Amino acid sequence: MAVAGGDRNAEIREEIGNLQDEISQVGKVAEQIDAIAKQTNLLALNATIEAARAGDAGKGFAVVAGEVKNLSAQTARATAEVGEVLENLRRRVDHLAGLL
Repeated sequence: MAVAGGDRNAEIREEIGNLQDEISQVGKVAEQIDAIAKQTNLLALNATIEAARAGDAGKGFAVVAGEVKNLSAQTARATAEVGEVLENLRRRVDHLAGLL
């Protein structure tokens, strides 16, 4: 009976390791999304400057650039939330691993 319990613990440890790996992978994707949001914000800023230089002809483009900047900010906030959730998951999984 102890062997079965040992096998079960090994299986649980393996699954915990799998969870830790997947949390890490999601974290890397979130970092990539954050980097894209930062680049998009810079592009929106540059587009706003170019629209201002274009004068009246660039007014419509300035509106679009402003909306892109807003989307970039929303993406950055959402990515930060994902990071917080991942950190909580990481702590819980690590705690679970420590219980074995």
